[in-house]
Amino acid sequence: MAAVVMIVVIVVVGGVGYVGIGALAGQGSNTVSTCQPATSPVCRSTGNLNNVVLFVAYQPGYGQSMIQLQQGQTLPATVSLSGGGVASSYTVHWGDGKVTTQSSPTFKHTYTGLGVFVMHATANVSGVTHQGPGYLYPVQVIPSIANSASGQYPVLTTTFSNGSVGPTVSRPWIQVGQGPISVSGSYSSLPTAPGYVAGAPSITSTGGTQVSSNATSTQARATYSFSSAGVYRITFVGPITTPSGSTMYQNYTWTVFVGAAGTSLGCAYCQGKQSVSPHPGSIDAYEIAPGGATSLDPAVDYETVGAEVMNNIFETLVNYNGTSTAGFVPVLANCVPGTQQCTNEYGNSLVTLVNNQPIYWTFVISGNASFYDPATHASWGVYPSDVMFSITRTLLWLQTPSQYVYNGWIIGQSLLPYGNPNWDGGLHAPWNNTPQNILGSMLVNDSQFCPSAAMTNAHGCITFKAAGSGSDWPFFLQLVGDAN
Repeated sequence: MAAVVMIVVIVVVGGVGYVGIGALAGQGSNTVSTCQPATSPVCRSTGNLNNVVLFVAYQPGYGQSMIQLQQGQTLPATVSLSGGGVASSYTVHWGDGKVTTQSSPTFKHTYTGLGVFVMHATANVSGVTHQGPGYLYPVQVIPSIANSASGQYPVLTTTFSNGSVGPTVSRPWIQVGQGPISVSGSYSSLPTAPGYVAGAPSITSTGGTQVSSNATSTQARATYSFSSAGVYRITFVGPITTPSGSTMYQNYTWTVFVGAAGTSLGCAYCQGKQSVSPHPGSIDAYEIAPGGATSLDPAVDYETVGAEVMNNIFETLVNYNGTSTAGFVPVLANCVPGTQQCTNEYGNSLVTLVNNQPIYWTFVISGNASFYDPATHASWGVYPSDVMFSITRTLLWLQTPSQYVYNGWIIGQSLLPYGNPNWDGGLHAPWNNTPQNILGSMLVNDSQFCPSAAMTNAHGCITFKAAGSGSDWPFFLQLVGDAN
């Protein structure tokens, strides 16, 4: 009889990309030779597999060994059974001492404390609790922006070691007999708000044997061994005296998952290939922006918060030269149309006049312009057709739901004719953004405008016919700089 695979899946939504947490090479489903647990009546009768696989919609960033959430951030999750199986209940252990058991597969949890927490899940199938070899997922909770900005709390620096040696990252789990677990925490800076004073820290644990400990007025460290399987929490306790004389705390907790000897402690993304930034070093900038960006889609977003992020992700044909609103520098383009640089390189300014008005604007795409995938380190060229696709997609959103909701109107006004508001219920008005008009406003590698040198020494040309709205657009570069 063919085996039917039954897999418990957790899907955490709200981030970019999905990571399957399984035991084998990061696969979303996990196949093993025995069931979990082996005494399951389902296993004995049919050979079905009942293994938990944890899917989380967040991935660690560059230089991170686990995902990061802000203190107070809610993490939604969905648990499901694939392969046709049905569970009577699902349980998610969030790692901070909270456990949720329910029949509904949809979960939400808010982390209120700082620390490193290990999530895992189980499912009750026919009265038997199932887990599996790939069910652990570490989450780091960092201070909220509000707490960081208040000045009432010290800034903490922490370390963790599971006793392993070599280049392997110390994960917050061990088997019985492994270890020991060593942790430390210190105040890297003290509270700056008047009247708030950080007291001497200490370290506590919900179990295990403390092998050693040391503490001063600003730091504490301890080492623990564990002889029994279980989930333990080691906490750095930082007391803070407030101006009223009461005490609040800046604590930091490490969840330590101790598995029985010989058990598998699987985490697929931990075993998989991690991306390494080609540009080491980073700058973290925070600002209070309730609700965040409208979108991080450059065809949709039309506000400052999203633009600040996208300006550090996407490149444009040309960009403003510093604080100037009239000068430009080439980015994906080899030169700025209308400048002496274009004339020197291609024998003309790349701006073609019609009736003494600038109508055709040609951008030569740099031969060095490339897309880059940091996960695989693969790269491939940017070509005029890519630019045409991006502009076309933006213009298709031009009047949905109205012309000034998204940013497409900025460049669309210069490329498209007016539309008739009485046609199609006004769908293509005030600018007629039918596919014919959109594609007719751009030319790819047209020999009338694209220099031969651009075809041999660069990635070709895209030419815009800036005659939209029945006007000429001498300030077309401003529209390109603003819109793409």
